[in-house]
Amino acid sequence: MAGHAHQRGERALYYRRLHRQGENLKNGRKLFPSTLGNPLYHWTHLELQRYFNIHTRLSSQTAVTVFEKTAEMLQYQEYRPVSLLTRMQVQVVCTTDDPVDDLAHHQKIRCLGLPVKVVACLETGQGA
Repeated sequence: MAGHAHQRGERALYYRRLHRQGENLKNGRKLFPSTLGNPLYHWTHLELQRYFNIHTRLSSQTAVTVFEKTAEMLQYQEYRPVSLLTRMQVQVVCTTDDPVDDLAHHQKIRCLGLPVKVVACLETGQGA
């Protein structure tokens, strides 16, 4: 029973994050077309095509629709982070951590036995 409550709590947190990301997208979507010619622009479209089968060009008119479609897809197991990382053949994920962080989350991740190695990289230039 407690496991189900925990899952519901995680799901609620996930949807709050999606909502916050959607709000960020709505606020920043006008900036994306200005990245045309920048590798970020092309990389984003390539990832949308390759992993989400979305061939729509991102713009201020299409950003919300693309976000909603990807948010819907992320609810399925095949689009959860570990599944995507496995499909992308990612072997190592490096995180940016504060030097005083206890890295407890890294220990939890290690115990999960994920197919991806997660490595802490310390951020020493805080505020720079």
